[in-house]
Amino acid sequence: MALSQKGTRIEGPETCGGQQRARATRSPRRASVWSSTDDSWRFCVDYRALNALTVKDAFPIPVVDELLDELHGARFFSKLDLRSGYHQVRMRPGDVHKTAFRTHEGLYEFLVMPFGLCNAPATFQSLMNDVLRPFLRRFVLVFFDDILIYSATWADYLRHLRVVLSLLRQHQLFVKRAKCAFGVSSVSYLGHVISTAGVAMDPAKVQAIHDWPVPRSARAVRGFLGLAGYYRKFVHNYGSRYKSEHLHPAGLLLPLPVPLGVWMDIGLDFVEALPRVRGKSVILTVVDRFSKYCHFIPLAHPYSAESVAQAFFTDIVRLHGVPQSMVSDRDPIFTSTFWRELMRLMGAKLHLTMAFHPQSDGQSEAANR
Repeated sequence: MALSQKGTRIEGPETCGGQQRARATRSPRRASVWSSTDDSWRFCVDYRALNALTVKDAFPIPVVDELLDELHGARFFSKLDLRSGYHQVRMRPGDVHKTAFRTHEGLYEFLVMPFGLCNAPATFQSLMNDVLRPFLRRFVLVFFDDILIYSATWADYLRHLRVVLSLLRQHQLFVKRAKCAFGVSSVSYLGHVISTAGVAMDPAKVQAIHDWPVPRSARAVRGFLGLAGYYRKFVHNYGSRYKSEHLHPAGLLLPLPVPLGVWMDIGLDFVEALPRVRGKSVILTVVDRFSKYCHFIPLAHPYSAESVAQAFFTDIVRLHGVPQSMVSDRDPIFTSTFWRELMRLMGAKLHLTMAFHPQSDGQSEAANR
């Protein structure tokens, strides 16, 4: 532990705004200290063992995009940030011993809700919703300890600000003045810049994405995509742009083998949803790949493998004989067990095309058009 941290570690857990927030205990726990954005130190205890035994609180956390949708028409904003928000929530006396942790000076336990408990976010969000519930999404938004007051006129703004500050004072919730902004027309909130012009990306966050080191592992790639994906709604065709840069290049186009005679190799396709004429609303298109000659066979809808096979025998086999090969799409009719068995008895081979594959029944598709 750095020498500069030791003093903070002794002083930090004991008091907060003149109120005791930790006391000595005998239950051993290991603690870690993390730096805050203003270079102060914040306690964070490893509570993974405790969290594994905790029944999770299912209180819903607000969706950032849904919160930002409420700001339409607002012109004046105030942002409030609570000072060590979790530490303003008292622990239930019967649960204090569960928060015990260890420092270089001895053992302590929290009297206030510490960081690291799995239910701390839900508990704190529930508290803030209860405090500001009458005015939520009317002129105030709350996302954990970040409070945003928004108003359309200056008079409304002053009234809204008094209401919110009065509620915070009533419930003894304290803000950190250095992180607050009052009566501004543009403010940074939840990673976005909010102004009268609307919601935009925060330049500082964009620069952080730009300066992010090149990922060297699968885990690093997932981390970067999660970071960049936060702004995906601001990037047109975000998913397509990402995929287009990482797909394997297409290989050489492979054409179908050249037919050697008429009605030896054919292609089939269906045209559906046509106007019903004499009880028929489907056309079975059969194309000879050598001569390009087509047969258009009307069928009733719904059709079955048996009815298609009967029409094929009547209009194709009777006139041209049994083909050697047949190209068709992956229609359920042709992939059925019955049709495969029928092809085996006829001595013909059924080739199924793949989606987005150049070796397909293109001639029958062109004939349909």
